Amino acid sequence: MTRTLPSPSLSSALCLLSALCLGCQSEDPAPAGEAKGPASQPTSQPASQPAKQAEPGGPLAEAIEAAHQAQRWRSYGGIQARISLTFGGKKRFDATMTLSPAADRTRLVIEGGPTLVFDGQTAWISPAEAELPRGRFHVLTWPYFLAAPYKLADAGSQLRDLGQAKLDRERPAAKLTFSAGVGDAPDDWYVAFKDEQDRLAGLSYIVTYGKEPGAPEEPHAVVYEDHRSIEGVPVPHRWRFYNWSEGAGIEGEPIGEVVLQDVSLLPAAPADAFSAPEGARELELPGAK
Repeated sequence: MTRTLPSPSLSSALCLLSALCLGCQSEDPAPAGEAKGPASQPTSQPASQPAKQAEPGGPLAEAIEAAHQAQRWRSYGGIQARISLTFGGKKRFDATMTLSPAADRTRLVIEGGPTLVFDGQTAWISPAEAELPRGRFHVLTWPYFLAAPYKLADAGSQLRDLGQAKLDRERPAAKLTFSAGVGDAPDDWYVAFKDEQDRLAGLSYIVTYGKEPGAPEEPHAVVYEDHRSIEGVPVPHRWRFYNWSEGAGIEGEPIGEVVLQDVSLLPAAPADAFSAPEGARELELPGAK
């Protein structure tokens, strides 16, 4: 998705999750936010404590970045992994995913399918005649979820400490919101949760993009699991998606899952990894025309 900021924020990912939700049917429950939509706004700050002001970054973001070895992550030229996506009990695709450390340039080569590229400004699909439902969503969103620990202090974002809030259990949490004009849906928000090792335990979120004013808000969450050290950087190799509510945290069984394999931190991204393939077709944001 084209954005005015140099590094796409989590707001952009939420907007795309919502775009995915618009064409989804009950038998095709895709990623969190696709089948259900947005969530109720959490009010996890205890009533006895004054609400803390939102600010760029903050202690929780700093702790998560440190635990995820942000300096080391950003020293590499690219990240590459095999990604397997399942939702609603259906395998959606297996692919090779490549991204810049900021996830502002991405590539997704789908097995038996097209190649998708986001070059920092424009999303592309190759071959031009290929059709992949929600292709723009796929090339943008999954890399952002991988890079999420490093996106909490992006320009145009603010974090407000919530004290404790519930994911799988009560955890230190902060609410991430966005300045006007950031991404396509600046009214979206995330709640970031920290685990015992200061890693990003998961995110709950809503989407507002494409929704009518006053539409019901329905929350979802992603929980990060199976952290493995790759060149000293803890990388979650399994992400489970759930319905979520402020009072209960994650609810029921997972509605979707991402599994990563063969994760590599690359000194330099492969040549032309983030360039539009010859003869590729632009993937426009839904409703852009």
